[in-house]
Amino acid sequence: MNAEKIDEIKHLVKVYSGLLIKESLEMKFDETYKTWVARTGNNPYKLADLLKNNTEMLREFISDLTINESYFFRNAEQFKCIDQIVSTPINKKPEIKILSIGCSNGCEPYSIAIYIHKYLPEIFKKISIIGIDISQKVIDIAKSGVYQSWYLRHTRKEFQEEYFEMTENNQFAVVDKIKNKVQFETANFLDYEAAEKYQIIFCRNFLIYFEPDTVNKICDKIANLIDKNGIVIFGNSDALLVNQSDLIKKGCYYTIDVATEENIKNINDISVRVSYDINSKVNRPKKDESEVFKKGVQFIKSEDYVEAAKEFEFILTNINPKNIRAATFLGYSYYKLNNLSQAKAVLKKVLDTESLSYEAYLLYAIILYEEKNCAEALEYLRKALFINPQSEISWFYLGKIYECQKETSSAVNAYKKALSFLELLPENKKYPLSPEISSGMLKEWITNKISEIEKGSH
Repeated sequence: MNAEKIDEIKHLVKVYSGLLIKESLEMKFDETYKTWVARTGNNPYKLADLLKNNTEMLREFISDLTINESYFFRNAEQFKCIDQIVSTPINKKPEIKILSIGCSNGCEPYSIAIYIHKYLPEIFKKISIIGIDISQKVIDIAKSGVYQSWYLRHTRKEFQEEYFEMTENNQFAVVDKIKNKVQFETANFLDYEAAEKYQIIFCRNFLIYFEPDTVNKICDKIANLIDKNGIVIFGNSDALLVNQSDLIKKGCYYTIDVATEENIKNINDISVRVSYDINSKVNRPKKDESEVFKKGVQFIKSEDYVEAAKEFEFILTNINPKNIRAATFLGYSYYKLNNLSQAKAVLKKVLDTESLSYEAYLLYAIILYEEKNCAEALEYLRKALFINPQSEISWFYLGKIYECQKETSSAVNAYKKALSFLELLPENKKYPLSPEISSGMLKEWITNKISEIEKGSH
């Protein structure tokens, strides 16, 4: 691949849309680039010229690059934010305008209309919804209102029966009473203009694609578009990127924490059966997987990380190579042995296959922080907090990372958030990442750190 032309196209995408090509988008970019350059007879110079001189082609390229997983009632808990409008002054308005930013194939705006029709019928007649996306391709799908069953996999059966009609080829068509409430526009949000204010704005799973300067521009634009006392609904990961001050001045700001799956537990809270025999024989190809795992955890608790690593390696090599938690704990063992490169390699493999591994994101972020790679550490820690927003240790490290970046006000806010969760914990809670520290000691350290920062700012 031609590195110079690749950088030129990345810059072109960034200038036009604000998208920063990094992390997960790097792989998608490589895939999209290869597909597109093949259309030009493998001529990267021709592709670069084509994208520079044809805005429609550039939009289509960005569409292929950013197309993501969308389905009806994604993160359904967040739709409950809409209930707030009943008790605000905007409920008295003759029309309630709703904007869905980065609406993709239309699942979100249609879900909003369905939710309001079902749970807030008294205001359904007043709403109008606009979905915008940079991609003409997905907007065309949205306008059709016809979907395969896959996109309704998280939609309750009674909703499917009431709000969709089956087509001749076994697809689901949104019924007219919902479809007529929603309009779609192809637009780059940074260039989007609206004649009137919106009372509700959805901006979910959108900001995470952009660099901080662009995020600030997007938030400024949202602040200008939202009506006084209006509601802005961010995704959980997006909310961590937001400077809330301008939005709060305009009225309401809401975001709902998504409950994590029950099997995602803090690495500090793993229970081990005390009666487990830690002196069992080494030759054990048929041994139960959970038994070996618990032995590995026992070694971690006794701080014997060499033996712990052997147990988790055994699981992954001889029993179950897809055991995500064994891989995560293997990465943790390598980390405690100060083998950071091996720890990162194991954890990265986990993150490439499992998007909800809180411990893996947290530990990977800590390693990056210890390597003084604070910018990248911040990205991974935000994802850890998206999965487990009540993790005091994640908020603590977020404060340390912000300090590393000399963003003192953000560091203080993160430390205070950590304190709010530490207040709920017993003073003697221990942290395997730093076994010599208790929650009481951590609370004292953070309190002193906040005082130190605040004194220095005066």
